Amino acid sequence: MAPLDEDPNALNYFRRRKRMKSAASRLSSYLRPSNGSQSIKIHRNGSGLFAGQHLLFFCNKSLLTAELSKKLTQKGATLIGPIDKPAQAIRIIDTRIVDAVILDSSLRLDEIIAIVELLYQIPIPFIFVRSPMEREPASNICAYILDESDVNLSIIAEALFSHETKANEQ
Repeated sequence: MAPLDEDPNALNYFRRRKRMKSAASRLSSYLRPSNGSQSIKIHRNGSGLFAGQHLLFFCNKSLLTAELSKKLTQKGATLIGPIDKPAQAIRIIDTRIVDAVILDSSLRLDEIIAIVELLYQIPIPFIFVRSPMEREPASNICAYILDESDVNLSIIAEALFSHETKANEQ
């Protein structure tokens, strides 16, 4: 494996991330969609398991509960969303700092495909989640259960960010 400074793809990724992180301080509390409709709320706070990570939620509003938002924020995450329109999510991914995307497995597959293709190209890690209240998944997508429990949040954090920890250790 080539050292980081010899791998142009890895170096470009980390340079892009550094530029994006420096721009984070200039973000306001709310992002306004270009059509002037609803605001996209951004929560910031604390440190912990998700410290410094910007999470975009592409999901139904009911999936990201107030209690879950509070718990993730206390763990240090910056939450963007929930977003339920593909065009809006793609615009945010293209123009804002996003460290990971959490996709609702109950959304229609045609809504998710364009976002997943973009996430593969950038690359930004993503996972599919579902509500613990769903008896059966709406699709054949394997999904993590998203709730306030520390166990499930730890599993999600490991799935999203373990590659960063392993890269830093090498």
